[in-house]
Amino acid sequence: MARRKHRLKYIELCDVSNMEVDGGIVDPETPRGHADKGNPLFHVDSTFNPRRAGYSLLLVYELPPKNTGGGLVFADTQQA
Repeated sequence: MARRKHRLKYIELCDVSNMEVDGGIVDPETPRGHADKGNPLFHVDSTFNPRRAGYSLLLVYELPPKNTGGGLVFADTQQA
């Protein structure tokens, strides 16, 4: 995947959102949109990297209607 412009102020932050640099939503039919489709199924945040993340942060701008999904579970694989 081609390297895209960093959207966040600090390069230490990893942007895994569905937002483009201009604030728009990623087109689901682009290569990035297709790659992102697997995220709702399951993913781990950098536990496989030699330098593991110290924190994970979730910021939500809009929640789905109640009882329609959007469930989120955190698991500490180091403790597991």
